[in-house]
Amino acid sequence: MEGKVIKRKKILLAILLSVFVAGILCAPAKAGESPAVLRMALDAARPGTLDPHFAAATQTRIMADMIFNGLLRYKPGRAPLIEPDLAETIPEPKIVDGKQVWTFKLRKGVMFHPGPRTKAYELTTDDVVYSLRKSADPKRSAYSGEYTGMTFEKVDDYTVRIVLEKPLSSFLFFPKVSDYAGGFIISKKAIEAMGDEAFKSH
Repeated sequence: MEGKVIKRKKILLAILLSVFVAGILCAPAKAGESPAVLRMALDAARPGTLDPHFAAATQTRIMADMIFNGLLRYKPGRAPLIEPDLAETIPEPKIVDGKQVWTFKLRKGVMFHPGPRTKAYELTTDDVVYSLRKSADPKRSAYSGEYTGMTFEKVDDYTVRIVLEKPLSSFLFFPKVSDYAGGFIISKKAIEAMGDEAFKSH
């Protein structure tokens, strides 16, 4: 009888030791030495392009989302909701001469990072008009069909007007100027300096 009790104690001790060791091995690793560094794991596939207007695969979409902005954006954590991003506010459309007009005011002080051929500079309407016209060009964008019947006009350095031949509901229009598909705003100066092909891989 005493032998059975000792055997049970040994088994119980072995189980407790196993649980203890497993707990140590499964404990979270210490935080990195630099708390300002965010490390993320993504699928191992290489991004096909860094041009957001050609970003259709999952990896390229993830990269584009981290690098570029739209006039509007999907609210983080609440995807169906839209909020201003590069624009100050969400505008209301107007009908002018039978066409739908959306007028966006840009936030001031938004800067593009310097690149190998360009210095840092402030975002203006020139960049927005250039980006949306590029999105509408079938030779320069995978999303050109989304912009059929739209024109993009500079009103001043911080105001852009988008005119639609056929009116769209905000539900259908907002994704075209948001952080999605062709709505990403890019640096006009950077692309003009390096060209479309270099931009795809830089």
